[in-house]
Amino acid sequence: MLDKAKSLPNFRGQTSPYMPDMGPEDFAPPEWRLVQPTSQAHTQQQIPLGSYYCDQTGEAAERLDMAILKVQRNRTYWVGGDLNFPACSSDDRVMPRPGGMYQGPCASCEANGKGCAPGYNLLCVRLNQQGTPEPSEMFLLRVNGTSVFPFRKLWSRIHLNHQDKPWSIMVALTSVMKTNERGTYWVMQPDIAQEFTFGTDLTLLQELADGLAGQLEEGRAAVETEAMQEHRNALVLPASTTE
Repeated sequence: MLDKAKSLPNFRGQTSPYMPDMGPEDFAPPEWRLVQPTSQAHTQQQIPLGSYYCDQTGEAAERLDMAILKVQRNRTYWVGGDLNFPACSSDDRVMPRPGGMYQGPCASCEANGKGCAPGYNLLCVRLNQQGTPEPSEMFLLRVNGTSVFPFRKLWSRIHLNHQDKPWSIMVALTSVMKTNERGTYWVMQPDIAQEFTFGTDLTLLQELADGLAGQLEEGRAAVETEAMQEHRNALVLPASTTE
């Protein structure tokens, strides 16, 4: 397992003659999303509500077995429904990223609490049927809206019982249906399946968390910053908020 970790792609200055000079800004992890009634995955592709869908691969799943490699606090503002990129985003909840609709700071921004809300970006890796992480299946998961509270409870358990190391546990991610005066929606439901018990598993997971997770995060940030700049230069759609 350790040899497998060492053979992973390296974005730390080493380049391949077949893809020369490629850096973090050229790479972005696939993104899995929870399918809601307003999601294009449901309205246009009939993906079942409450399941998880990856637009880049076309794969859907009722449950994601995964390890969380990195947790990043954020603020995110979406415009016009189910878009590929946010219209404005902050990586620290203090200042927005360059290229977005607003200049910040977040605390005094007019969108604060009006469509822009705190959440988390998670860099994760899927597990196979044997509970072993698959480095080729790293992905991004955004946690926003009503799904934030279940993850806050998960962070408390990780802090108290797992020394702030989210990658030391297996997480089974499902969803639950909720209803209020606005209608029916689905909420992410993360549950700790078990701890990883083999040192080799932890070696690989720590390697991913310390190395590639950070590099892929840089790539994702670069791609989204460019996309937000394009959005700002294009026609702005009427604002709407969805879970």
